[in-house]
Amino acid sequence: MSRGIEPGERLEHFADLVARIDAFNQRREEVTGATHSDAGPAHFDFDTDPTGMILGVDGVTRGPLVGVSIAETAMQGLAQFDGVAMGAFRRRSPFRDARLEIGGASAAAGSWRVSAMPWFDPVSGQYMGYRGSGRRPRRDEMANVTEATVGDTSPSDSLRQLVHELRTPANAVAGFAELIESELLGPVAPVYRDRASAIRSMAADLLASVEDLDTAARIEGHVLELRPSVVPLAPLIQRVLAELAPLAQLRRAEIRFDPPATPIAALADDRAAERLLTRLFSVLLSNCVVGERLSASLAEDQGMAALRVDRPLALTVETGLAHFWSRSRHALWKKGETSGNMLAVRDIRIDCDQDALWVKAVPAGPTCHTGARSCFFRRVGPDGLSAVD
Repeated sequence: MSRGIEPGERLEHFADLVARIDAFNQRREEVTGATHSDAGPAHFDFDTDPTGMILGVDGVTRGPLVGVSIAETAMQGLAQFDGVAMGAFRRRSPFRDARLEIGGASAAAGSWRVSAMPWFDPVSGQYMGYRGSGRRPRRDEMANVTEATVGDTSPSDSLRQLVHELRTPANAVAGFAELIESELLGPVAPVYRDRASAIRSMAADLLASVEDLDTAARIEGHVLELRPSVVPLAPLIQRVLAELAPLAQLRRAEIRFDPPATPIAALADDRAAERLLTRLFSVLLSNCVVGERLSASLAEDQGMAALRVDRPLALTVETGLAHFWSRSRHALWKKGETSGNMLAVRDIRIDCDQDALWVKAVPAGPTCHTGARSCFFRRVGPDGLSAVD
């Protein structure tokens, strides 16, 4: 499986491609010194009949797998799949990295990550079953990997175990909700389809949060595999904002970003950087009030890339205290945070063009840094400026 693709050679099945990717990952882990949780074969290929029952296995002991169904989550002999494979099978859709546990003392025993997709007869187009492959989990995918002594569980290991326990039922809930929404199990009343759609959306949000927790746990446990590279930040920010345009339109909000005149790059994993920016901007947009327009700027600060996003209106609504963007400080500023003379907001109105705000507030003291009751304590007249009582 570790050979390359010869000129003119075709990949006849998806399993071939997945197996070669797994072989590549296996070789990379061997080079970097990563270890597998189980000894023995590192991957296997399999195919099922239309009911999901595994008929053929290549690369590992066949006994524990032949006759096992990917459409079941219950223990089947020595093998047990998680809900990812079952949910995908019911939708006849591909799945990736489903968990498979095999007991016993054979070479197949231990933990596996399984990926597969449905295949169809090339002549009749008839659905024939699934073809895929299994691989040993990488070190960063194992919820309870630790270099410490037995019984010594770090916080990151506990968090990853929690993530593992959350991901499977969340995937199952999302899968069943999609089955109901698409009426694959039979006709469903509109009210229940709408409810299933809402559940599927909430499950997707939960899974996104679970993935963030998993990433945080891997960072803390020093098992996150990163690929440091030079990442141009301005093009990445522009691409992320373009992808989030539908969300911005839904919220009737906007994030304006003006690229810096001088290109700024960061040494980072491009995937992690894109994920970080996507989560940041999506959270900001999701918490915007209707009509809010945010400004984002990118600058170099002491050899580091600094991304600044002003959210004065959102913070004002959330805290009830007036916030402004300070041009002198080049930072978001809560009025009175130094003097104590804060502005308690009573009303906020927006003009017809939605580019100006009118804020009515009760001051806790003088509103001007000069000590005057108002910053507008001088009147412009024919004879120049005059004081206002």
